[in-house]
Amino acid sequence: DNDKIDADLSMFQDFLQNQSTDMKRQWIGQMQTKLNKKFEQNRISNDSQKLNIVLSKSWFQSLGWLISSENYLINQNESMESCFSAKFPLKIAHDFLTETKDLPVFAFESNGAPGVCNKLLEIADSLYSFSIMSPHQPESTMAFDQLNTIFQMIVKFRSSEVQLPKKLFSKIENLIEAKRITFRQPDPLDLLLDTNDINDEQTQTNESSLNPRNEPIINDDMKNSL
Repeated sequence: DNDKIDADLSMFQDFLQNQSTDMKRQWIGQMQTKLNKKFEQNRISNDSQKLNIVLSKSWFQSLGWLISSENYLINQNESMESCFSAKFPLKIAHDFLTETKDLPVFAFESNGAPGVCNKLLEIADSLYSFSIMSPHQPESTMAFDQLNTIFQMIVKFRSSEVQLPKKLFSKIENLIEAKRITFRQPDPLDLLLDTNDINDEQTQTNESSLNPRNEPIINDDMKNSL
């Protein structure tokens, strides 16, 4: 199934290459509009089916956005709701995580680890692309949190039988590790030591301010004895 889908996507990408920018935008926009329609909850019979629908929808949305990015159709100034917005991957991830947060592990496992992990990886790739494209956006921290959550899901459901694109997996893993180092909180002991150093320095400063020339301090009794 994945091979057939990959072939269909390749054909779609080849088709887009021969189209004008306006036509590319029209085709991708129509596809994203169809994907954005809410599915009927009453037609879903179980958790496994719900996961399949939600994951597939988010996966296709992410692929559509990545294709838009490859064809230079992304606009930094459009709202997050727009499929051509640089921030659209954050909306995709938010919707996916919100709709699946209460689903049991079995819902994921019953859909097959290879399919689940590969689809999650494409969703992660769109978040990765946003992070690289807009590193200083206010939403960059939220994007990292979403990326880390989805990547941990991939790691959780990945097994020896799951073949993932090594280059794609590694670049996302490396970015997450780099971000963790950047965002890593200092050791509480270091903070305590720093605080003590500051207090010592402050005490010395206060004493110096009272006796700026560091002369011996003489009180009244000492004066009388002189």
